[in-house]
Amino acid sequence: SPTLIHQELLHTAEVLAKKCDGLHLLAALALCDRLLAAIDDGDERSSAPLDAMRRVSARTAGGSSTTPLARSGGGSFATNSSGGGASGDQAAMSPADVEALRQFIDSRSGFFTKTLAECRTVMSRALHVYAAEQAQSINESAKANRGTPTVMKAFSALPVLIARVDAMITSYSVDLPLTRFEVFLRDVVHHLFDMLDEVTTRAPAADEGARRYAVFKQYLHHSFFCVVVETASSPQLRGILADFHAVSRSRRDHYESLYVTADVFPRAFPAFASFMAVVDEARRMFSTPDDLRCHGALKPDKVRKACRDIVKELPRGVEQMASRLKKHFARAVPTADPAEDAFFRAALPVTFRHVHRFAVAKLDALDSLIA
Repeated sequence: SPTLIHQELLHTAEVLAKKCDGLHLLAALALCDRLLAAIDDGDERSSAPLDAMRRVSARTAGGSSTTPLARSGGGSFATNSSGGGASGDQAAMSPADVEALRQFIDSRSGFFTKTLAECRTVMSRALHVYAAEQAQSINESAKANRGTPTVMKAFSALPVLIARVDAMITSYSVDLPLTRFEVFLRDVVHHLFDMLDEVTTRAPAADEGARRYAVFKQYLHHSFFCVVVETASSPQLRGILADFHAVSRSRRDHYESLYVTADVFPRAFPAFASFMAVVDEARRMFSTPDDLRCHGALKPDKVRKACRDIVKELPRGVEQMASRLKKHFARAVPTADPAEDAFFRAALPVTFRHVHRFAVAKLDALDSLIA
């Protein structure tokens, strides 16, 4: 009976809401949205033929030879009983046609629309609770991460979340609307970015070390996020996160530049970095090599002394730079998660190459100055 069907469907929705993982609710709600969009329940907003068919429910066998359905000009029952030559206006309905029409109207009623809408309400409430739990988990992760050089646990869990949603999108045999997945993922990623800013750039750093850690953490997290999105197999998922990926890539490059130029390089090569800072400042002030020589710190004897100090410093500085990078990356991942470890092992040589490239550029600038 319709009542039993209604109860069973609602019970199924309640079981899904209570027992299933929240991500499965996204798929269930997407399927529910698709069914509701596909159902033409014959109400006043639907097609006129169905509205006309509803008005023949009072018809009896052998009744009037004209029917509202025939006058509406549609429906497969309009000309079945009057013979091949009869017009639609003269079509009469047999008892079998009347019963078939009633069953058709019942099957196209608003029953399933109402039932599916109630199921959707039950699952939507559960999804809101799940989303609130995820937000609270991100907040707690950020709170625990404040003042530490490690990666936020909420960010570390992101690859698993992305992979599961990716699998859901690609594994279903029907095309599911992606709106539910998009809203949920974008909310999660936006909150992650916001809390990362909260524990780094917005929170006042206690000392210079904390400020350096904040720069490194921004670089590390955005680099991690870019890799996660770029390795997702679903093009739909990459499309959903495309604007976040663009922002994250820009931030990754910005904070990597700060990390290399303001932390790793000057601490590994203090004499070299100090001298090149003077050179860069002088170049902003003077336009020609002759003008540069007027700068007190760039007189020939000062340049020769700086070059001698730099030559002595370079071998030791390279070792210190490599050691510092390893320490930063190792401290960022205190756990033994294989996926995280693989990422950071890949990120470390990339960062080292960028530091090397920066140092070579500074050496070329020094060479051009001496020449």
